[in-house]
Amino acid sequence: MKTEVLNLVVSKLRASGIKVENTADAKNAIISLCVVTLVEAGADVKDAMNAVMGEGHFERIANSVWEAHNARSESTISDLVLLGLM
Repeated sequence: MKTEVLNLVVSKLRASGIKVENTADAKNAIISLCVVTLVEAGADVKDAMNAVMGEGHFERIANSVWEAHNARSESTISDLVLLGLM
C-alpha cells in the first residue's frame, strides 16, 4: 500500500474539516476514492490501482478473482454432472 498517497488524502480531507477515522471502512473508502479519482482523470484501472495500492496489486486481485471464478465454475459443472444435467 502506498501510504504516502493515502496519508496525503487524509490530511487534505481533515484540512477541509472532514473527520476521518482510523477504521478499516474509512481506509477502504479512501482507497476507493483515490482509485476512482484517477480513473475519472483518465488513468486505466490497472494503473490507478497500482498507483494507490502498490505495483502488482491489480494483478494479484485479478488473479484472485479469476481463481475464485474458476473454482465456482468447476463446482457448478460438478453439480450439473451429479444431477445428470451434463
